[in-house]
Amino acid sequence: MRTAMFLVSISAVALPVFAQTEGDPFSALQEAVKPGQMVVVTDDAGRETTGTVFELSDSSLTLLMGERKTTAVDGTTPRRIFSANTVYAMRRTDSLRNGTFYGLGVAAAATLAFVESCQRYEHPEESGPCTAAALSGGMIWMPIGALIGRAIDRVVGNQEVYRRPRRPNP
Repeated sequence: MRTAMFLVSISAVALPVFAQTEGDPFSALQEAVKPGQMVVVTDDAGRETTGTVFELSDSSLTLLMGERKTTAVDGTTPRRIFSANTVYAMRRTDSLRNGTFYGLGVAAAATLAFVESCQRYEHPEESGPCTAAALSGGMIWMPIGALIGRAIDRVVGNQEVYRRPRRPNP
């Protein structure tokens, strides 16, 4: 059982990494990031900017700033344009919602498995308390599972997709 839990936890953490090597050009980002994805861009000064990829070319990156529904006074969505030579690193961000639902789903599946195991009893005097215990345990473990899934998603969900070496200071 411990081996199975270990393998499940390792497979949940072992995700492919799309970070570019030092020699890869900025244009290789077009394969790793698509318009509409949320990213965090770190510029040469170390400032981080979060936004949604609007446009990506060989020489520049345009982000829509803030929430998708946020608009400026003139009705447009604020944008920030980065030239390729100012982007130091970029990581793809992930909503914590899917990790929360995965954790909740795992805990719910375990609860259903425990409830199903109570069917082995022939008499209601035995299966009733077993089912009640399984359901009450599930009410405790489902929120905990959701929090664990969210925590795992927070750690794993942000994948670095680009990094170039810092330029030496003159």
